[in-house]
Amino acid sequence: MIVGVTGTQNGGTLAQLASARIVLVTLRAAGAQELHMGECVGVDAELNAMARELGYRTVGHPPDKDSKRADCLVDERRSPLPYLKRDKAITAASSVLLALPEGYAELLRGSGTWATVRYMEKRIMPVLIIWPDGMVGERRHG
Repeated sequence: MIVGVTGTQNGGTLAQLASARIVLVTLRAAGAQELHMGECVGVDAELNAMARELGYRTVGHPPDKDSKRADCLVDERRSPLPYLKRDKAITAASSVLLALPEGYAELLRGSGTWATVRYMEKRIMPVLIIWPDGMVGERRHG
């Protein structure tokens, strides 16, 4: 099982990060071995570090623009791509996606996090949304 990550560049809340740790531990126990993320500041960097602590192999999909790049310690780094192409590459490699959005407002105005969620839903694959209050919900289409 490969876990993909998407989330706010502002970083997760303490509640989101606590819930993300529980989800990553649970997925690891269920056989997840690898985590793919976009190598941006915020949630990508936070969950990459967390996953490495938990024994995941991590794969970075960096953006082609350096301004938000975190240069995470990863086991493998893919070639830089424009944001939306990179997001599609993460979902193409993943069997489940963890999304840590800032909240509902970004859904209305559009964001890379929600675009990535929609890409995963088009693949009819599970998406776990970890909301700012730490609540976890599953979105599944199909």
